[in-house]
Order: sequence, then structure tokens, then C-alpha cells
Amino acid sequence: MTGLLALVAGLSLAVQAAPQGSVRGQVREVAGEAPLAGAAVRIVDLDRLTITDEHGHYILSDVPAGEHRIRASIIGHSSLEVVLSVPENGHLAVDFILTTQPVELPPVTAEGVPDPVPDPSALSPEMVPATGTAVVRVLDASPGVSETGIAATALALLASNPPSAENILFVRGSGTALDLVLLDGAPVHSPLQIGGLLDPGLPATVANATRWHGGAPARFDGGLSEVLSLESFGSPEGLPTAVAFVDLVSAGTTFRTGGGPARASFSARSLHGGATGAFVDGAFPQRYADVLTRLDVGMSATDTLMVTGFWNRESVVLPGSRSLDEGPEWGNQAGSIRFRSRSDLGLLEAGVSTGEFRNQLPIGAVDPVLASGTTKRTRVTLDILGDQRRVRYGFGMHLDRLALSTVFAEGPAGQRLEFGQANSAVALAGYFDTGLRVARGLRISAGVRGNLYSGRLGGALSPRARLEWNASENLLMTVSAGQYHQLVVAPDTSVSASAALLASTEAQQLGAVFTTISPAEASHFVVGFSHSAAPGEQLALQGYWKTSSGLPVLGGADLQNAGFDLWLTQPAGRVVIWGNYSMAWAWTELVAGERTDIFSGRHYLRAGAMADLGKGLRFDADIAYGAGLEFGEIPRPGPSNLSAVPGGPASQGGSTASFSTIPGPGPITIPAILVTVPEGQYIRLNLRVTARLDSHLFGRRTSFYPYVRVINALDRADAMFYQFDQAADPTPRAFGAIPILPVIGVEWRM
Repeated sequence: MTGLLALVAGLSLAVQAAPQGSVRGQVREVAGEAPLAGAAVRIVDLDRLTITDEHGHYILSDVPAGEHRIRASIIGHSSLEVVLSVPENGHLAVDFILTTQPVELPPVTAEGVPDPVPDPSALSPEMVPATGTAVVRVLDASPGVSETGIAATALALLASNPPSAENILFVRGSGTALDLVLLDGAPVHSPLQIGGLLDPGLPATVANATRWHGGAPARFDGGLSEVLSLESFGSPEGLPTAVAFVDLVSAGTTFRTGGGPARASFSARSLHGGATGAFVDGAFPQRYADVLTRLDVGMSATDTLMVTGFWNRESVVLPGSRSLDEGPEWGNQAGSIRFRSRSDLGLLEAGVSTGEFRNQLPIGAVDPVLASGTTKRTRVTLDILGDQRRVRYGFGMHLDRLALSTVFAEGPAGQRLEFGQANSAVALAGYFDTGLRVARGLRISAGVRGNLYSGRLGGALSPRARLEWNASENLLMTVSAGQYHQLVVAPDTSVSASAALLASTEAQQLGAVFTTISPAEASHFVVGFSHSAAPGEQLALQGYWKTSSGLPVLGGADLQNAGFDLWLTQPAGRVVIWGNYSMAWAWTELVAGERTDIFSGRHYLRAGAMADLGKGLRFDADIAYGAGLEFGEIPRPGPSNLSAVPGGPASQGGSTASFSTIPGPGPITIPAILVTVPEGQYIRLNLRVTARLDSHLFGRRTSFYPYVRVINALDRADAMFYQFDQAADPTPRAFGAIPILPVIGVEWRM
């Protein structure tokens, strides 16, 4: 470590010690000597380049003393190259006067389709980290214990014998997953590295994120709270590119094949923690890995076939666990095949995608039951985005299936107890969107979406409306309203005690289903504005009011939500400041048939700054802060609540097990969405300093970026999982937390 720091410091001192000068001047046109903005001025032998400003001026600083070839060029003019001698610690003034040289181009046929004005929530600052708005969601993300039904089943099994407070595991994240996340059209859950140790949170090949925190058009449904659409990079034309990095806690690589009719991109990352022994007691408490790949095949000038695959896994070590295999683990397997074609009707996109999210969690304090849950979602979609009249219509089909199993993990294999269950639901949907520009700068859009659910779940109609007003060239104001629906996991307590039996070693199912899938709905009213007066500058504010019903944790009561999101990106010379602040309130008045006023609030901040320090050095800082963050509750019963019963009805030479008595019909009511325990605040500060060293390898320019990171610079024991300590003071105790970590690494780009 000391040697690497000395090497970086020595290189920096060597650069500073070398005699240097500067070259500055103006590039003008020979006719009338008008200044030429956007001209390229290059030091040929150093491969250094700068662009002239609007007045044709340029400056090249820190040029080594001696003789250099300098060339000025711009399209439509002949280039000019001169040989100059740069004095030591001096300044050389050179003006270039270029003659006009027209460029003959072949005929070009162009067809344009005006894009709709984007939502304030969909604007992603270009100078913010690549994940844009998606990174902010890490404080609201969860390992999905409610998404797969583990929490609902655990509550149902223990309804008549609830555990004491010290046997409850608190998991950061809402009690029910109320969002829709699509990666290249494939449904995923928690695609970010929730622990916050990889920067940015999503793979490098994710190009942009479009987020609707309310007010999404009729094309999207399945997220009562928000919709997040992620799009990966297709490999650009040109030469192949490669990026790789490695440091004390992580490693990764990205590769893009470049041009051709078939282009591919690939990225892989891993959080290994292999060199943190001096800072972390015992094993590194977190693990993470992801792989994202995409293939684009150009079938014709207007038709493209896109194939995407994504895989990720994240885990954390529980107190007393012997290995990572015994702790919480969650992750996705997802993929999509999409076909895009431009025709007289507009842009057509047809696709099929699938996403499987799996997590496991031990739900026993002693001799734990290893609960694992899986959701499998399949989407078949057909969308047509219309011509200049902006008529949009489409058709979609959705299949949602939930499979849940819990396993008693202790004892020899011959006495292993298993219980399995499965449930599924299908939603068939069609939507229509249309928009009309009624006046200069004023547009009205409306749409409707119909959902038809399988079984006895019925159907639902979701109207949407939106008003957009360009009050000025730089200011956009929007008002939107609509209804949204989502299939959610709910506990089913209408199971008799005699049916609540575990199977023997053959894992025979006994028909006891402890979770159901039912549709919930929400109504949104959203007001927002976005202002951008210069490239890279953005200020956006969005406020919302939402009413949700059919949520399982509230026993049929309506949930009210209100809040606002503020986005800011501000370049200031060599510094770029960016941030998002979000505040929200939730309340309900009727819980389990009783009049009870419950109110909860939360707010979080994700902000950062990027500064060019000169001489190839860059400084980055980002801070994440949250208070009142939501926690789901997972009971952790002792072995007395799950015991073997000899000679049970399902026993075939082995043993079965029974749960505590389960009550009759009636929902379990634990308002997990409103629970804010453990109390306290989440705060994380990360710092990074990066240097740049350029060279040539295999005839191509190659850059090395040695860097130093400080993770969790405030040394806070913030984590995703908390538990009360039975033997000590009963206050929430975090585990899987990361101490302050100084990290040294290097990145390579070609």
C-alpha cells in the first residue's frame, strides 16, 4: 500500500517538476477573419486536443517545453499544421487562419419524429453518475422479503403465538414491494447493490434511468408507488472498448465489441472484500456480484433485434452464522428479447421477457428454518408509438407466479422437514394513449388501461391524464393524475390448524397455502416543474398525493401518501454539484376495524460533488442520508414453534412437524409500511481521489486511473438488518454493517 502511494506521489511530482509552457490563440476564417467556434486544435505528437470557444479562442496548458507540431482543423475548412518551439515556463501566442474548403456529401434521406416533452421525474442529469436517478433508490430498496411472501408466511404461521420483541428481525425496506422496475423490459427487483459499496449502484453498461414517482403513462402499470425503467448501453460503432478495475473490496470489467451488424456489450462486477482483514473483524459481512450482457443485431436499416441477460446476487452474514450460506441472500435472473422496427405507423416494439427473483432468510432464533422465496414474472408486450400526431397505443400480457418454500435446516438429511407452496396470478392488459397540442407550448395527453385478472380477481380500469405547459424556453410545468394497479402478496389466515402440517423428507405438499395474490390500487395526483437554462444544469421539483387501497398490511384500510422530490444539477466551473432530496408522509385512520390514527414520515438525501483538480486529478464525494426509513418485520421463532410430530398423517416412515394454531379468517394487521423502528438515522459519506495516466498500448491510447476511496468516512454502523439483543440492552443492533474502509485501486480503459 505504501509503495503504491509513493509511486502515485512520485509521478505527480515528476509531472510538476518538468519544464512546461502554454500555447494560446485564436482560430479565424480567411474571409473576413470571422472567429471559428468549435475548431479542434491538437498537439499532434502528444495527442493533446482542445476545442475553441464561441469567440474562436483556445488554450493548451501544461505543454512540455520543446518542439511540437500543432494542427488546427474544422469541417468545411482546410487544416493548418505548424511546428513550434514552446519555451520553458513561457507562453506562446499562435493564431490560425483557415481557408474555406467545402465538403461534398452524398444525398441523405432523413425522417424525423418529434419526441414528447419528458417528465421532470424522467430527466437524468448527464453529468451525474451513470445511474442517474436510480442510484437514489438505494435507501428505499429492500432484499425483497415481502416481494416473495416470506414475511407474510412467517406472520401467518405465528399468528396465535407472536414472538417477543427480541426475536423480531427488522429489514430495511417497505413491508410490500410497491414498485415496478424494468431492465430492458425485463422485470427485476432490487437490481442495485443495496449495501452501497459499489459505485455506482448499477452496472456500468446501464445507460439511463427513467423514473416516474407517480403520474406514469398508461403504457406502464404494476407499480403503485413508482415505475423505474432502466435501459442498457448498446455497443457503439467504432473500435472495441474495454474497462477493468480492481481494488481492496471489489473488481469488475466492461467490454464492448464496437461496430458491425451484430454488436455486443458485457459487464461483470464482484464485491469480494478479500483485502480488508485489517479493518473488518472476522469475515467480510457482505458479498455481491452481477453480470449484464446485451446483443444488438441490425437486421435492416429500420429493424433491430436486441437480447439482454442479467444476473445478480447479494448476501450478508448474520450474527452467529458459520458461513454466508446461512444468512440472507437475494438476487435476480432476468432476460428479454425485443424487436424494434420503424414503419409508416411509427416505432413498433415487440418483446418477451422474464424475471426471477429469489431470496432466502433464516427465520428462527435457534435451529432456524431457512425460508426461501421465488417470484417468477413473464411479460409479453407489443407497443406502437405513433407518428407526428403522437398517437400511441399498445397491447400487453403479463403472467405473475409466486412459489414459496420453507426448510427446517437443522438435523441429519434423513430427518429434514420441508414445506412447499405455490400460487400464481395472470394479468392481461391493453392500453391506449393519445395527445394533442391545443396551443403553443400547451399539450394535453390522456390514456386508459384495462386489466383482466385470472381466477376470481376480476378486472380493473385505469384512466390517466396529463397536462404539459412550456411556460418558457427553459421551464416545463406538468400536472398528471390517474389510477394504478398492482398484484401484491398477502397473508392468508383462513387455514385450519390440522392443515398446517409440514411434509416429511419427500417434501409432499399438504395444500396449506399461507399467502395469496390479490390486486391493490392507487390514485395519483402529481404536480411538477423542471428548469434547465444551460447544458448540464437542471432544477426539478415534483409533489404528489396518493391514496392506496387493498394493501395486505393495513387490513383493508386506505393508505394516504404525500411528499415531494427535489432534483438539482449545477456545473460551476470545474465543479459539478448534484443531489436529490425526498420527503414523504404516510397515514391511515382505520386499522383492523378500529379507528386509529397512524402517521409516519421519512426523508432522505443523496448528493455529491465532482471536482477537476487539474493535472489529471479528480475528486468525488457523495453522501446518503435518511431518517424515518421504513422497516419490514420478520418474526424469528425459537424451535418450540416448529417441532417434529411423530406419526403425522403425511408421514411415510419419517416425521412431520406442526405449527402453532392458526386462527380463522381475518387478515394479519401489522402496519409495516408505517413502522420506523429501529429508530435513528442512516448516513453514509464516501470520498474518492482519482489520477489519470495516459499511454499507448497495441497502437491505441490507453489510460490508467489509480484511485483512493474512503467508504463510510463517518464510520457509522448503518445496515439493512437489525435485531434486538436478548442478553443485553434491548435496543436495535445492526449487523452486516461496514466500518470505515480506506480502499486503494486502479482502473484501466482502452
